[in-house]
Order: sequence, then structure tokens, then C-alpha cells
Amino acid sequence: MRKIVLICLFGLFTISLLAQQNQTAAIPQWFLEAIEEMVGEWKTSNAKYQGKDDPYEAFGMFWEKGVDGKSMKGTLYGFYDGKKTVPIWEFRSYWHPADKKVYALQFGFGGLFGSGEMLPGTIDQTFFNPDGSFFRAGHKSEMKNNQHITASFNIDENGEWTPRRNYTWDKVK
Repeated sequence: MRKIVLICLFGLFTISLLAQQNQTAAIPQWFLEAIEEMVGEWKTSNAKYQGKDDPYEAFGMFWEKGVDGKSMKGTLYGFYDGKKTVPIWEFRSYWHPADKKVYALQFGFGGLFGSGEMLPGTIDQTFFNPDGSFFRAGHKSEMKNNQHITASFNIDENGEWTPRRNYTWDKVK
């Protein structure tokens, strides 16, 4: 009887390991590489856009791996008078095994929430305001010469992408 129980437990253990390996294999390699590239602290100048409605002289981002290294989470904060502010945005990116897609979530100050699909170098999200109104925005990014280059866009009802801002981020840690 003991032998049968041990064999059953070994079988369940083996099936569990195989299921975990199959799930891991489903996560796109580009996303796992993006996690490795983004982990750390980044900073960019905001001098080009700084003004009355945007007082920050710079922005910073901090990214870390999520549970098991298969997702990532981050924060975006500003620099005002040389001092780091409280977070302006919180981010979460993860592989959804049932949808077989990578999703990017954003949680903003004041209750703004964004959700959408992440593809290599592109994110298309719908943002929801606390009053229920919504809009679409996109981001394009690439790593080049140890810098993270980003561009943000408004996306209209026809799917047309209109450029907004561009930043070049340097890794500081």
C-alpha cells in the first residue's frame, strides 16, 4: 500500500512539473528578455515638456521582477526641485496563459486605470477615468545603446496613432 501511495505521489509530482514547464514554454521569449532588460532604475529629462501643467524637471522609473521572474512591476515618479516625488504611476506586465497574450496594466494617481496588450516594442491600452469616461493611448519603445527610448501616442476612434512625447531613459541602477 505504501508503495502505491509513493508511486501516486511521484506521478502527481511529475505531472505538476510537466504542467509548469509547458506553462513556462508558452511565455514568449521576447517578454522574458524585456523583463531582464527593464529591471532596475531609469531616469530621463523632462525639460522639453516642463511647464505650468507639467512641473517635473525629470522622471524616473523603477522596475523589478514579479513572482517567479515571469512578470514585472514598476513605478514612475517625477523629480521636482531635485527631489523624487511620490509615484505617479504603478505598472504591471504579465503573461496571461488562457489568452496567450502579454498584458500591461497601469494605475495612476487619482484613480486613472489603463489596460491593454503588450507586443514586442508596442503597448496599446484603454484608459478609464473614475467617472467612467475612457480613451486609448499607445507606447512604442526600443532598447538602443543601453538606453530605453520611448514614444507615447493618442489613439483615436479610427485606430490612428498621433505622437505625443518622446523620452530617452538612462539606466542609473
